[in-house]
Amino acid sequence: MRSFAVAALLLATSGDARLVGSNSACLKNDMQHRVQLQNKLAGVCVDMCKEVGAFPKCTCPDFVAPDSTPGVMTWPELLEHMDNLSEWGHGQLKSWSSTAAIQLHSQVSQSEKACLAQDLDIRMQLQNKLSGVCVDMCKEVGAFPKCTCPNFVAPDSTPGVMTWPELLEHMDNLSEWGHSQIKSWSATATSFVALDSDLKTKMLVQKVSGITDPCSGITCAANLKCPAGFTVTAVEGHCCPYCVNPNIKLEAAITGATGTNGGKASTFCPKVWCFPTMCTNAASNPTTTNGQCCSTCPAL
Repeated sequence: MRSFAVAALLLATSGDARLVGSNSACLKNDMQHRVQLQNKLAGVCVDMCKEVGAFPKCTCPDFVAPDSTPGVMTWPELLEHMDNLSEWGHGQLKSWSSTAAIQLHSQVSQSEKACLAQDLDIRMQLQNKLSGVCVDMCKEVGAFPKCTCPNFVAPDSTPGVMTWPELLEHMDNLSEWGHSQIKSWSATATSFVALDSDLKTKMLVQKVSGITDPCSGITCAANLKCPAGFTVTAVEGHCCPYCVNPNIKLEAAITGATGTNGGKASTFCPKVWCFPTMCTNAASNPTTTNGQCCSTCPAL
């Protein structure tokens, strides 16, 4: 009896398994038949709509009415078609951009420098050309030399003649240059007064360091004798010794304008020294009314 119950249980289990397998197959087969039936009914629905004279106003499921104006595109159809084209075009551009970005990146990286260099060269040529054209136009309209062209430099209004402002600016530049030169010399060298080989002429000797073998081929005096107050002194950077007087200070020799070289004090301006002019014509002398301190050239 117990063995019969076990056998019956096994048969029931195997029957359930076969039932589940056949169920899934039946459902799949049923789905295919329903699809075929629906497609068939859709066609029959349209045929019935035509037979009763309701076509093209059919109410069949998923029915698409035929074109009411075959061969002719109406305005709504044209506008819809243009919208579709626009949407399709944007989609194509996105796809092209995504696929061509890598290729364009590699090509741009190789040609970008060449393009930038060529563009800079062309822009320079264009700017130079426009600059010349601007000056020519300024001359044609009679505004020269008061042109407003970019980076325009007006020509000298007094060619060949140095005006007072130009002379004063030039003197200021010379003064600034001289001071900078003196500073550089003082920072790199030391100078002092010595006598030349005639033991009479004073000269300024500059001490220089860092020179290697400057005395090759130079013969010095065998027995140098110095006058009173001067002693034989060897100087670094020089080949032969000098007669040097350490009591002479350079600062005392710089006394400024004293009139010893042709200058004289101004008659009308205090603390002003006047020097001879280089006028080719008669000089304009200072008076009590013209406000001049010294004689000037009429051309200036």
